[in-house]
Amino acid sequence: WQSYADLPRLFRAWRGFEKDAVFGNIELAAFNVVQVIGRGKVTMVVSPGVRTLDGKEILQMNVTATRVPDGSEDKDLFAGLDDCHEIALKAFNGFVSEEALQKWGSKK
Repeated sequence: WQSYADLPRLFRAWRGFEKDAVFGNIELAAFNVVQVIGRGKVTMVVSPGVRTLDGKEILQMNVTATRVPDGSEDKDLFAGLDDCHEIALKAFNGFVSEEALQKWGSKK
């Protein structure tokens, strides 16, 4: 991405603004999206950051999936973790654009 005008090309949830609108030249943007998926919940957080290696401005995305396990045995906890992985993967693939998935080499 080069500027915040590129956000609609990266994230399906971001529609952007007209160039001549009040918010036509965004300097900084961050957003949170929370969604129930299956038996769990996912939180998607996109925020600006700075890459320490070269000081380049980046967008960082945090994907957190949660689900209450069916019980307290190891098998229940590991099944819950497996579900959380599937929820996070499904959310990521639905949240970012097809163009971004192709660029980042996602296998869906």
